[in-house]
Amino acid sequence: GLYIPTVGVGGTDTATSIIEKIDDAINNNASICIFAHNVEDVVTDNMNCSTAVYTAILNGIKQRVENGLCDVVTFREFFNHWCPEDYEKLMCNRYEKEKQYILEQI
Repeated sequence: GLYIPTVGVGGTDTATSIIEKIDDAINNNASICIFAHNVEDVVTDNMNCSTAVYTAILNGIKQRVENGLCDVVTFREFFNHWCPEDYEKLMCNRYEKEKQYILEQI
């Protein structure tokens, strides 16, 4: 039961519009996930994001982190912090699957 609002970055989105959503999350003391498909110099699909927009978003996030307004974490870090028991089960399961795969390769 863990929900993280997700903001997709596509071909029509601007860095300004995404940074506004990040600022809203910061102002509401909330977490947010920024998601992009492919990052391309020239956008070939509306699901993808341009290198220029992506770079501007990253620079905006970096500025906010440096100003102490927010933190950036991986999904693994987030899940471990907020759902430590579920995280432990997931990691044990993953370890066993990896071990079994390696043993099957021998």
